[in-house]
Amino acid sequence: MLNRIYIIVGVLAIMVLAGAFIAPRFIQWSDYRDRMEELATGVLGADVSIRGNISFSLLPTPRLEFSDVVVGDIESPAATVQAVEAEFALVDFLRDNYTVTALTLNQPQVELVLDESGFFSSGIDIAGGGAGVVLSQARITNGRVRLTDLRSEEVYAAERVDGDFRLASFTGPFQFQGFADYGERRYDVRFSTGPGDAEGISRLSASLREVANAYSVSAEGLLTAGMAPKFDGTLTYRQAPPGVEAADDIRGDLVLESKVTASTDRAVLSGFTLMPDENRAATRLTGAASVQFGTRNSFDAVVSGGVLHCRPAMPLKSPASCLMNSCAC
Repeated sequence: MLNRIYIIVGVLAIMVLAGAFIAPRFIQWSDYRDRMEELATGVLGADVSIRGNISFSLLPTPRLEFSDVVVGDIESPAATVQAVEAEFALVDFLRDNYTVTALTLNQPQVELVLDESGFFSSGIDIAGGGAGVVLSQARITNGRVRLTDLRSEEVYAAERVDGDFRLASFTGPFQFQGFADYGERRYDVRFSTGPGDAEGISRLSASLREVANAYSVSAEGLLTAGMAPKFDGTLTYRQAPPGVEAADDIRGDLVLESKVTASTDRAVLSGFTLMPDENRAATRLTGAASVQFGTRNSFDAVVSGGVLHCRPAMPLKSPASCLMNSCAC
């Protein structure tokens, strides 16, 4: 008798699992398109349109796939995504808490605008949104980010953006590690932020390295988010010297270190130290610089000091010989 009960329970369990696998295939998920668009609109603070196909499977993990996503106005969208694949934690999903365990965005394109006053505009308002949404692992493939500066009518575009990012909430912390093209060069891009406080200030750590190791830039400090973001921290620029054949011609990297305060209008390098050859720390320049952005881009720099040590070209035997010998740096 007990064996029969076990058999009946086992058959019922198999039927339930089979139904969980098979039933989603017979559901017209396109009928839920409006509901999905409504949820995404509430998170991003902008209209979201899903114009492509939608498919969903519950087991072994909840998996949602849809394509041709438009964020914002259809004619001039703030962002578009060719295809989206999302996997959710099963237990959290059943509790209506959408913890995304794996997300892939294929060919996303983001449009950013700096208006005439230097304020950022993206058409997306995530302030206070994103409750219950966590991205523990996400992947971007063949993305694009374009910034249009209406002050100078310049357009800056990062192409072929590939990488991984994590997002605890839309207010941070978040991380990104990947690659992007700008112009004809490929760059290794990494940045991360801590959680933002009540004033929207968080700690930022970022680095940009040219893949061929020609140069790199790193920055650490405090970032104030918003329509007029500001950064206050330190900046390090490192540039590799050209290759040489003779050992005597080997030089160290050019290194620039400075405190920096930056906004959408201006970047100020206060008290920089420039070493043309890091192997010769005594040969350095100090000063300050200012870069202005906007209608007319400009650059001003003042070299306020320098240290230069010389060595004698040959040993000096007497004070009189100093007058006849030269110094070599």
